[in-house]
Amino acid sequence: MLGFAEACNWKNRTLAFHIGRRIAAAGYGVLCGNTTSTFDYAFRGAKEAGGLTQAIIDPSIFETSDYCDNEYLAATPKDKHRLILKHARGAIVIGGGRRTRELAVRLAYTRKPVIAIEGSGGVVTRELPKRIPRAGSAIEAMDLLLPSLTNRV
Repeated sequence: MLGFAEACNWKNRTLAFHIGRRIAAAGYGVLCGNTTSTFDYAFRGAKEAGGLTQAIIDPSIFETSDYCDNEYLAATPKDKHRLILKHARGAIVIGGGRRTRELAVRLAYTRKPVIAIEGSGGVVTRELPKRIPRAGSAIEAMDLLLPSLTNRV
C-alpha cells in the first residue's frame, strides 16, 4: 500500500482498513513503507482478517504500529524504496505525496499492478500518470488488483 504517512482523513483511513482486510482475506500480506496513518489502518484491517503485516522503514520513522508484525529497517529512504520495489507484488495508492508518486511510477514501470483510488487526494488527484488505473472504491481497486496478482509468474 502506498499513501499518506502523515495524518489523513477518515475516508482514507476507512479505505486503507477495508483494502488491508481484503488483501489478507485473499491470502496476501500487507507491505507498507511506513507504520503510521494510512498504513496503520491497512495493518488493522489485515490483522482483523488474520493476515500478515510488514513495513520496510527508514531511520526517519520513529513510530511503530501495534498491528505491524514485522518492521525491517532500511539504511536510507532510497534503500527502503528499492526493497519495496523488490518485494511488493503490486500496490494500491491512497493519496500520498512526492515519494508516493515516485514509488508508484517505478512499480508500474516494472510491470507490477498499481491501482490508485480516485478522490483520495494527494498525488492521485494531480500527479500520477494517466496510465496508472483508477478505482472509485476499495472494492473496485481490489477487483482490479487481485486478478493481476494471481496471474503473475
